[in-house]
This record gives sequence, C-alpha cells and structure tokens, in this order.
Amino acid sequence: QYIMKKIKIMVLTDSTGNPRSFPIEEAVSLDESHPYLLREEYPDAIFWQLSYGNMEAQNIINSAAGYLNDWNPDIIIVQLGIIDCRTEAFTEFQKLIIAKFLGPFFRFLGKHTYNPRLIKYRKISRVSKVKFKKIITKFNIIFNNSKFFWLEVSVHPDYESARPGTYSRVKDYNKIIADVFGDGLVKIQSKLLDNHGFNNDNLHLNKVGHKVIADELKFLIDKHIRANYEKK
Repeated sequence: QYIMKKIKIMVLTDSTGNPRSFPIEEAVSLDESHPYLLREEYPDAIFWQLSYGNMEAQNIINSAAGYLNDWNPDIIIVQLGIIDCRTEAFTEFQKLIIAKFLGPFFRFLGKHTYNPRLIKYRKISRVSKVKFKKIITKFNIIFNNSKFFWLEVSVHPDYESARPGTYSRVKDYNKIIADVFGDGLVKIQSKLLDNHGFNNDNLHLNKVGHKVIADELKFLIDKHIRANYEKK
C-alpha cells in the first residue's frame, strides 16, 4: 500500500484527444476517449482538461499557464504537436487572405488549400522547430514540479499521401520533445500501428487507439505513484 493524496492531473490535447462522431463505423464516444478512460481509473484524482481542434501547442499551453500556473498539477498529460509540424500549402495568414478576397484566382487557391501536390511543393509548417522548442521549454519551466507525460506525435504512415513531408517532420519534433522532457516522451506510435489504432483519416484515433493510450498512461502513472509515495 502507498500513502496517497488526491493527485491533480492536467490534460492538454488537440483534436486527437477528443471524441469523434465520424466516420460512423469508427466513432469514439466521450467516455471512450483516453482522458475519460483515465478518469475511470483514477476516480479520486482531480482532472482539468483543455482540448481544442486545429490548435497550435502554444495557444493551448498559454491558456494552461495563464490560468493554472499556481495549481501545481502532479501530472501533466500532453497530446500536442501535429498541428505545429504537419505540412501546409499556405500559412494561416495566407489562408485568411484567400478566404477574404473574391475573384477566380482566390477561389482557385481556396480549392487547392489541401492539394497534396501543392503541399508537397510548399511544405510550410505553422511553427518552426526553433520556436516549438522555445515554447515547450518555457512550459517545462513554468510547471517544473510536475511530471510530464507528452504523447509522441503520431500519425499513420499513409498520412503522408495527404500531407507530404509530414512523417519525417514528426520525427524531428518528437526529438525536440525528448530533448526537453527526456523520459517524459511517451512512445506510442508503434503500439498504435500494431493495434490498428488510427481511424481512416490516418491522424485521429479510433476507440482501440484511445484504449491503447489510456493503458500506456495508466502504466506510467502507476509507476510514477509507486516511485513517489512512501509505503505505510
């Protein structure tokens, strides 16, 4: 037995940590998503979750740091990074311009925003590697007393057909996460692939993928608890 306290767990994700209602055959309900599977495993823990789709890590991290910098969570689970590193055809500012102006040229560009051939040619990322490292290093400093479990940025290899150049870039950003958080990087890609945990968009998780992540996180959290609480 271990002397337990009411642990505080912060969960920060983009859409990959959210439930999904489509496609129907791969729908994931709220209670099947990995943050809620963990809530069932730790009913006495205090959870705070912020999950927002299509959002860069900096925006979500800034919200957590701005509102909860004095909360001192025991554990911080993070599933961010794919939006920062995946390849794009246009910058976010260019997308706004394209959407704002009328005319055949801008309509043409709008139709090709997600054209893989244009993405392959342009290979723009929203957040540079240098900036990404700066952001997560600051995050680590702000919550220096918390134990981080940052889920490896993971996509199915077939995601490359939609976002050429992303698969190799994911490896670079995962290395940055490992440089900052060390063993706090949770390597999950292989298990997701072995268990067919991605849905058919090759980015988001099906219910099996969420279960795989929840199981891995439970193993790591239990290990952390055993190592940091004295026996009675």
